[in-house]
Amino acid sequence: MVAFPRSVSLPNTNPKQEKSYHVRSTSLPCRSHPTISHVEHHLTSLRSWSSKPEDTSAWLLEGLTSLETLHASVDDLLQLPQSQELLRRKSGWVDELLQDFLLFVDTYGTFKEALMSLKELHSSAQAAIRRRDGAKMGSYVKARKKTEREVLKLLPELRSIRRRALAMVFTSDVGEMELAGVLREVVMTTVEVSVSIFGGVSPSSSTSAGALKARLGFGLSHKRGEGIREVREVAADDLCRAMKAADDDVRRVLDRLVALEDCVGELERRSEHVSGALSVPESPC
Repeated sequence: MVAFPRSVSLPNTNPKQEKSYHVRSTSLPCRSHPTISHVEHHLTSLRSWSSKPEDTSAWLLEGLTSLETLHASVDDLLQLPQSQELLRRKSGWVDELLQDFLLFVDTYGTFKEALMSLKELHSSAQAAIRRRDGAKMGSYVKARKKTEREVLKLLPELRSIRRRALAMVFTSDVGEMELAGVLREVVMTTVEVSVSIFGGVSPSSSTSAGALKARLGFGLSHKRGEGIREVREVAADDLCRAMKAADDDVRRVLDRLVALEDCVGELERRSEHVSGALSVPESPC
């Protein structure tokens, strides 16, 4: 179980006082509480996933699935009466976290739209190759690069989210520090995982993603910094050369494009699940 750092320690209490704390305090339940344990377990799983990068779509899908599970457990945490009471105080860190979580929602919405565009583009590329249509292939290459640049633009947003989380100022209330500390770790882990995932879907963004992860202290996500294998196998230049290739070579390229289209479609569906699971902390009235 992950140990979250605190700058304030609980005082020593006798057994009678400790029992009173668990019953009456508005602080979060003790760290052995199942809800907190679940959040910490999922954080640990995602960190383990990020520390063992692979250049496959299966690895990205595993990360998205784990991210969805993490945020489902965060939603359970936010529904606890103790959490609701702390959010009701409307401290400054609540507004900061609200902004970060809303940005995650927007970011994954944009990412999902980019995946939808890429899926359609890969389908059009198959038609261009079958017809040996150079003009259509040229349009595909331009549109693909444009879409990949849209993914690239998401990386600075993630960097700004993490920077705000690190600079977050808590109150001296132990309960607020407990909840805010857990949520900050969720934000930082979500940033790390998202950088890896976004960098895996396009060669043009993966190099920048690796550089960003290095600046953030995460390390590289992909060994070659060129995206996942399914993407590398159908690079735009290779597709252009396929226009003049022999029939057997064309069939191999088409098979790879079909596999990539299916891969992107599955990533799109899983990203939509993540968007639905993203928990936005709200201040109760």
